[in-house]
Amino acid sequence: MKPNAGDAVLSGEPIPNMKSPAFKAFGSKTPLLLGAFVAAGLFAGCASEPRRVVVVQDAPPPPPPVEVVASGPTVSAEIVAEAPPPPIREVIPVRPSRRHVWISGYYARHGGHYVWVSGHWALPPRGHAVYVGPHWEHRGHGYVYIEGVWR
Repeated sequence: MKPNAGDAVLSGEPIPNMKSPAFKAFGSKTPLLLGAFVAAGLFAGCASEPRRVVVVQDAPPPPPPVEVVASGPTVSAEIVAEAPPPPIREVIPVRPSRRHVWISGYYARHGGHYVWVSGHWALPPRGHAVYVGPHWEHRGHGYVYIEGVWR
């Protein structure tokens, strides 16, 4: 089709103006129909497949390592004349899960001296078990280590 004077041209093809016979054939509804075709072209394919959105996040940092200065005794009947030092105030790391229970640090004897054993998170061996922490009990003229237990 050859463009008429006053017609706009897009990609070598004329775009008829409002006075052309193509627009007169549809009357005043031409702009509405043209808008409907443009909207249909814009939204084509939107309902055919849902878009998959993938969100990538960095993994949370691991909990800080638990440093154990010395492992505590498993069974102790040693009576020590010297009282243990006051407990060290520990920074408790983030709880790994709601089930974990904090086991506080304590002093143990190692090589004839008191050494601090760091606290740590632990899972109870059964549902509602309660941990009774280790401690030093004053008996007679000395102190005896009482091991921690789950009850």
